[in-house]
Amino acid sequence: MFRALLCAKHIGIQGITKLVSLLKSSDILATAAGFHPDDIPGVGTFYDFMYRLWGEDKKRLAIGSAGTPTETRSSSATTSIPSLQ
Repeated sequence: MFRALLCAKHIGIQGITKLVSLLKSSDILATAAGFHPDDIPGVGTFYDFMYRLWGEDKKRLAIGSAGTPTETRSSSATTSIPSLQ
């Protein structure tokens, strides 16, 4: 999954939903990300991976525009693919 996030960052994909859609439609990208083209993880699986990576409570973590974990009080926070810089 980390490889998929790296691929997304490299080609400029913004958002987990767009990433999953692109992985499902592109066998080459799915393979480059380390997935079998017929077995792409869902959006929720990517979010779970990111929450585990940062080790924060799901209700408090949102990924800021700079790609760093930030606390949020709003449940409507948007989550983008974290920056690796």
